[in-house]
Amino acid sequence: MFEYLGERSSKQLAEKIDNNQFNDADLVEVRLRLNLPYMTSTVEYENLSGEININGQHHNYVKRKISQDTLYLLCLPNTKKDNYSDAAGKYAAGANDFDGNHKNESQSKKSVSFNQFQEELPSFTINAPVTTT
Repeated sequence: MFEYLGERSSKQLAEKIDNNQFNDADLVEVRLRLNLPYMTSTVEYENLSGEININGQHHNYVKRKISQDTLYLLCLPNTKKDNYSDAAGKYAAGANDFDGNHKNESQSKKSVSFNQFQEELPSFTINAPVTTT
């Protein structure tokens, strides 16, 4: 469910970008060093759309520019997708008790018996053919 909601928020943000329904003041510039020979530098930003994840924060990039050995991306933060991702992590940690803070012994936990997953093998008896003399 969280994956679906995150993808839906990405599509909604992409539609806003396609319709130019964003504020230029909200754009975040990301610089990435490129080590590619024969790259052509660009003077102006060109429109480009896609997604990037920076330290767990989701961004949709809007424009890019290459200057010598650096790639410049102008991105819009996708805070809705970040919220869904955080909620998914918290839900998974709580459902699986990953945080380990629940030391309450009265809390019932399901014990897993692996016998329920083992399949009994059928047994066969093979008798030698009977010969009459």
